[in-house]
Amino acid sequence: MPLRKVRKFYQVSLPAQLSKKLGIAEGDYVEMQETTEGILVKPVTVTERLPAARLTPTEQPLLFKARDKITHIKKDLASAKGLTEEEARVAAKAGLIDPEQVWWWLESWQKGEREAEKSIRARKVKEFGTVDDLIRDLRS
Repeated sequence: MPLRKVRKFYQVSLPAQLSKKLGIAEGDYVEMQETTEGILVKPVTVTERLPAARLTPTEQPLLFKARDKITHIKKDLASAKGLTEEEARVAAKAGLIDPEQVWWWLESWQKGEREAEKSIRARKVKEFGTVDDLIRDLRS
């Protein structure tokens, strides 16, 4: 490794060959850690944080309830309860769910999802080898 001089304000330049090899460009960020052998310099990717939605004191507990219900739905669709209108609105506002998919998370929709999931688990569904077989069955 080439020798580098510490400059004003403790600045050190990375060797061009090493920067190119590691894909480090001007303006990128690196993380530095002290090790037993010296200083470890690692390139890092920094993502921009989006501003968080401001929730009222009334909305905050609704968000916690919504988060718990969403987690339960993802774990066990057959027994999980859906969100209330208020919980869904707050969850969409906070970015937990897609605002255009709010309907899917509502209890009114989840009731049907539970029934379908239970039918699938109980093998109360028909399986068809082809689309034509399905269409024949629908017409009968």
